[in-house]
Amino acid sequence: MAPVRLNFAVGSCSVGALPLAQEHAGSRIEAGQTFGLTRWGLVRRVILPGSLPGFLVGLRFALVGSWLIIVVAEEINAQSGIGYLIMQAQTTDRTDIMFLALAIYAILGLIADLLVQFALHVRPTKERADP
Repeated sequence: MAPVRLNFAVGSCSVGALPLAQEHAGSRIEAGQTFGLTRWGLVRRVILPGSLPGFLVGLRFALVGSWLIIVVAEEINAQSGIGYLIMQAQTTDRTDIMFLALAIYAILGLIADLLVQFALHVRPTKERADP
């Protein structure tokens, strides 16, 4: 199940970052070359900062998909975990435990999403020029 989640996450992140990286392929890269940036300097100072917002948006989609995959996998066949707890509560008609487990899923997903949103809004500090 881990390879499925990883493939989904990598695909979602790359789909989010690729258009922004291609957008920088024109004038900003030429400007960086004009200022004498090396290939690594272009990647580090132009391409990565330009594609990072798209990557993080893709990461948000990947987190949603990963949580869905985890929930479905635990519901289908699990011997422990929150999904197992939900299945056991369903067989014993304990709706309070089922709602609590669903609330735990919701809170964990919300925390993961808030962490990525925080990363989207954090601006790196401006680097000081070397003397």
